[in-house]
Amino acid sequence: QYESYPQFLEQLRPWFESRTGLKIGHEIKYDIHILNNVGIDVNGEIYDTKIAYWLIDTDDRPIGLKDLGERKLGESVTRYEDAIKGTPEEFARYAMQDARLTYKLYEKSVVELKKLRMLDYYYKFEMEILKMLVKIERKGILLDLKELQYLHETYLQRLDELEDEFMKNMFEPCHEDLYMIDVVGRKDGVAVEEKVLFNMQSGRHLATLFYDIKKYPVLAKTEHGNPATHEGAIKKLLLLGHRELKPLLEYKELKKLVTTYIEPLMNEHNIGGKVYPFYLQHGCVTGRFSSKTPNMQNIPIKTSTGKAVRKCLTAEPGYVFADADF
Repeated sequence: QYESYPQFLEQLRPWFESRTGLKIGHEIKYDIHILNNVGIDVNGEIYDTKIAYWLIDTDDRPIGLKDLGERKLGESVTRYEDAIKGTPEEFARYAMQDARLTYKLYEKSVVELKKLRMLDYYYKFEMEILKMLVKIERKGILLDLKELQYLHETYLQRLDELEDEFMKNMFEPCHEDLYMIDVVGRKDGVAVEEKVLFNMQSGRHLATLFYDIKKYPVLAKTEHGNPATHEGAIKKLLLLGHRELKPLLEYKELKKLVTTYIEPLMNEHNIGGKVYPFYLQHGCVTGRFSSKTPNMQNIPIKTSTGKAVRKCLTAEPGYVFADADF
């Protein structure tokens, strides 16, 4: 914790903030954020071994520090999940290992980038882009929380309506809308049939309904060879004329939007009305950025519901969004 070591960090401050001297890290953008959070700027030239190896061979994965240490340096390394189980002294050795691995990967990758005639590009473009991304990430994106809350309430209501519509399409009217199905389970290693309350979010329940009760043709299978109930399978059944499944398809698409994007934006990642995505330079082979915590780029753009969520990401007063490519 920073509070425990202010004197130690203050001794390092002049070096981090100096415009001379090379700062080397693996996913160094994260380290820069940590130092910025305690009031220490990182100036001067930087070198990220993770991005270096992403450039050297985009097909050589994974590019985590431990993976590269084992693959490129032939070293036996300690993993974090094992290090935290040990003593403080053992964890200190683990931290020293990480620093040593990073420096050795730096030495090796510089040679490889020179052979590929990419070292100049690496410094002038990739490292300058990294510095720019630090500023973008720290700036954050303003959320229209009032509109987001309205969409959340509206979409939850719509989900209830779609569930009700789907149930009425698929089941005979019953008392108190308690829809039951017979599902094959296992008890003491023996297959047994049991009557359970139908859950439309259960792939197993949907498969029983589709293929055992309704006798739909199997047009798609899971990777394990079982009849599929994902969106692709539902779309194929819709093309065959099974219009009763339309509410289910809309339900699945809307449920994903709510749970994957709206609720994380409102809860997990909302800090003071802003969201702070982490952008990955090494996320795509094409060179495009990707983002995580939260994933901002996969919010649907082709549906009206997805577009409405995207509009909740807004520029601050007096500012506009700028979109650039090269």
